Amino acid sequence: MAERRQRIFISYRRDDARGASGRVWDWLRIGFGRERVFRDVASIGAGKWRQKIDQAMAASAVCVAVIGRRWADANNLPRLNDPQDMVRHELESALARGDRDELTVIPLLVEDAQLAGLAPEQLPDSLRPLLQDWNVLVLTESGWDDD
Repeated sequence: MAERRQRIFISYRRDDARGASGRVWDWLRIGFGRERVFRDVASIGAGKWRQKIDQAMAASAVCVAVIGRRWADANNLPRLNDPQDMVRHELESALARGDRDELTVIPLLVEDAQLAGLAPEQLPDSLRPLLQDWNVLVLTESGWDDD
């Protein structure tokens, strides 16, 4: 019998949407319980951090990919194209599991982020489904309670 996954994994880039991801984390903890929401800064604990992240992703049913204005800017787009980048690794893992219907991926635009200027070809092939196949949700400052 397959293990029941009940956690929510929050993927974000610290120099992009640290504050918004923290606020999402707070709201999800209120709604689902502290032990069910993983955000690296607060949830990782002691041990090998990459292993802890992989374990948290494996135990998750949902990955919320928090995307701010700087997620794919001139500084961070090259990082997304680096196979060793941790955010890329998290998202590749989530998308692979999503393809197997083991996980739901929720790309979440925050802080007025816009994807109109980001051509899918700018992302590595492995990350393109994030913006092409999954419904992108928008969380606005003025509509935080309703969004």
